[in-house]
Amino acid sequence: MIGFLKGLFQKSEKQKLAEYQSGLYERGLRFFELGKKFNSLRQDKEALESLDIAIECGIKEAYSLRSWVLQSLDFNYEAIEDFDEAIKLEPLDCNLYNGRHFSKIYVGDFDGALNDITVAIELSKQDNHHTEVYNELVKEQGYNSVTDTYLPSYLTAKEYIDNPIRKILSLKLNRRQKK
Repeated sequence: MIGFLKGLFQKSEKQKLAEYQSGLYERGLRFFELGKKFNSLRQDKEALESLDIAIECGIKEAYSLRSWVLQSLDFNYEAIEDFDEAIKLEPLDCNLYNGRHFSKIYVGDFDGALNDITVAIELSKQDNHHTEVYNELVKEQGYNSVTDTYLPSYLTAKEYIDNPIRKILSLKLNRRQKK
């Protein structure tokens, strides 16, 4: 009888795991919010640390913000990896492709950059939640649409491919900045 009553009050392994995961997820959400706050204050290193913890706790939405933070810290290879993860979660978000294109230019992947900005432009013409939000933001800045903000980047990426001298100078400059 005591064994039966004891069994009623003991948590199963599934219950323990669920509670642990719930606590981990809540911790991740707190660090994600903290990462957002640090990012808004332009405290990139602190934002990165918070977003690292959020992702470790399973907050996949943090990949998007962390990709931008990594990019601002000139960790472009890592930013590309995070943009890849963010794009898996939000494949219709034109701004993620735009952001990744900048990191690809910086690391010398000009073909990849041109491909990404081309996708960004195509997605920016589609009617979806992301485009709607971005269009509202850029209209406040005097642009007609988010597509208009991507077109100069497209021309620059195309010029890197079409102009080998500019490509070489850019790669030398990027190497110098890394030292």
